[in-house]
Amino acid sequence: MREYLTYMMGIILALYIGHVAMVPGETLDLEHTKTVRVVAGDTLWSIASRETPESMDVREMIHTIKEINHIGDASALKPGTAVEVPTVKKHEETRSTALAMYLQNER
Repeated sequence: MREYLTYMMGIILALYIGHVAMVPGETLDLEHTKTVRVVAGDTLWSIASRETPESMDVREMIHTIKEINHIGDASALKPGTAVEVPTVKKHEETRSTALAMYLQNER
């Protein structure tokens, strides 16, 4: 039974590492922003959701939008307001490539 559990944990760990390694790196680019106009019914969450890629956490985008625009109270967004939103910088290398390069440099 113990061998089976160890085997299953190994498979789960391998699947997780494989998933993480396949996701290309993306970061928020604070140097390049775009202007988004708030429309009726928009919330900070809905704006951030439209601008955030699936591989990133929407909460990170919300936090960054609040910082860039000095928004203390998100409910203060009014239709017509211009909001600066960071763009997303995609990295060509995958995390596994970056890890391989790091390990190679350690030798």
